[in-house]
Amino acid sequence: MTKVSISLSPVDLAYVDELAVRYDGNRSAAIHELVRLGRELAASDDYAASFDDWESSGDAEAWESVAADGLGPANRSGAFGESSGERRAR
Repeated sequence: MTKVSISLSPVDLAYVDELAVRYDGNRSAAIHELVRLGRELAASDDYAASFDDWESSGDAEAWESVAADGLGPANRSGAFGESSGERRAR
């Protein structure tokens, strides 16, 4: 791993130290966790933006018109056309 030196305000350093307690006082582990959480938040924002783009593109509306296809009671049969009740009765 690469070693870095950073400058933090006293308030930020206190926060890192507070988190480091969970990692036996290891500041590096606390900062690793903060970086991981930052990546998760960024990915979450990216997913939300992608969903918004998809929804506003008209694709969502087209998908909704066929989303339930094949899910009706007549299509829930198992192998050889048996319903789940018929399979359990055997």
